[in-house]
Amino acid sequence: MFEACGRRHRCRTKHATTWEVLRLLGVRLEHQPIWRNPKTVRRCETELCSDKVWLIRTSGHLLAMVNGKVECWTKGRLHRPIGILECVFVTNRARKIRNA
Repeated sequence: MFEACGRRHRCRTKHATTWEVLRLLGVRLEHQPIWRNPKTVRRCETELCSDKVWLIRTSGHLLAMVNGKVECWTKGRLHRPIGILECVFVTNRARKIRNA
């Protein structure tokens, strides 16, 4: 799917390509104002709401936090988050209404 959206083989993935793939999969990203902004990836598990799905941008990397756990090799590291986005999964019915 990434290749169909413009990613070249054995090259890094641009953020715009990732956003396009997520849009095609029916994921809407919302920038949420967060009361306590975690300073490192290590603190994300304790400071973000655990019942949501989050995408966390760091310098040159994008990681996911699902059910309160960081699902990436950067878990427990001291990488500094640049942006934190909440993933909202759009159902097929909502997608049809929006596109009509």
